[in-house]
Amino acid sequence: MIATIGVGDAQQINALYGSAVGSRISGGYLEGAYDILRFLAPHAKEKLNAFVRHERYNTQEDVPTGTTLNPEFARRITTFGLAYKPTWNTVFKGDYEVRRTAAGTGEGETLRLGVGYQF
Repeated sequence: MIATIGVGDAQQINALYGSAVGSRISGGYLEGAYDILRFLAPHAKEKLNAFVRHERYNTQEDVPTGTTLNPEFARRITTFGLAYKPTWNTVFKGDYEVRRTAAGTGEGETLRLGVGYQF
């Protein structure tokens, strides 16, 4: 999925509020998953989905005159992980997220673990 947004009155917003709203915002992501248990144990009723998602977005793709472009707003996030579904209504999930910016600041990594139940 890819999206771009134009903010026609960004210069007026910035003048009024003293902010740094971009006149164009853009971004997108690509995501994929595969049930690797289907490959490892073809007759298993459980599922083990491996997934990866890569996102890129920039809330200051373009800025109006008088606004300083800030490379911190150009971000990349990559998330990969596993989701184990022992039954149709339960899931155990773990993922690892890596966040980067064009400025090299505000970066980090996060490990998340979760349990889900649908009733």
